Amino acid sequence: MRRIIESLSLYGILFFLMSSSLYASEDNIILLSEEANSPPYSYESDGTPTKGLSLALMNGIFAHLGAKMDLKLFPWKRCLIHMKQGTRDALTVLSINEERKEFLEFTEPHLEIKGYVYYSAAREKGISWNSFEDLKGFKIGVVAGFNYGKEFEKSKKELSLQISEVTRLSQNFEKLTLGRIDIMLANQAEAGEFIRLNPKYKGKIKHAEKPYIVYQYRMAFSKKSNKRHFIPKINDVIKKMKSNGELDSIVSNFF
Repeated sequence: MRRIIESLSLYGILFFLMSSSLYASEDNIILLSEEANSPPYSYESDGTPTKGLSLALMNGIFAHLGAKMDLKLFPWKRCLIHMKQGTRDALTVLSINEERKEFLEFTEPHLEIKGYVYYSAAREKGISWNSFEDLKGFKIGVVAGFNYGKEFEKSKKELSLQISEVTRLSQNFEKLTLGRIDIMLANQAEAGEFIRLNPKYKGKIKHAEKPYIVYQYRMAFSKKSNKRHFIPKINDVIKKMKSNGELDSIVSNFF
């Protein structure tokens, strides 16, 4: 009987150790979501990415973090649903706005990119502007769900700006060259990479000198995730990578 009890105790200890190890392993894995097919951040349509700026940034950060990542690609709306429901832990590259702060907690910025006003090179006169009021007479192309900053959102309402909304950046490039919109707003990284991948637009699109925003991109954790305790450590890693030039080195491979 004593041997049976000792055996049961041993099995209990082994089970506890295995369970604890599994729990610790799961607690050390952060489930990341990223928008699919969004160059230069991602290129594949689903699954696990093999290239892109977001993957490069996450590889750099997690190399210092002492945690593992499970990065998967999804349509943008699905990414936001994951964050609202807490079914995955964090997004890789995202800018802040008031709506997002309701369900997301953000890290320090790990990437800065300018947003520009783009127009067709076929225009007789280029576009220069100082305030959004200067754009009041233009039909402006934007992408649904994208963050264009507080100033634009405020001006859009107060100035009754003419907005033409699409679901993909590529649609605005087409509309711009066909004259269906006058200008479009886009960040330099996405617009530049789109033109590189679609050379038929090369030389046909220009942008105004003044940016409408300087985007600060960050990782963003779902407020329902139990992995938010990693945020202070991620902030320390980002600061270290900024000071030693590692972040600049990563980004320079894409710009």
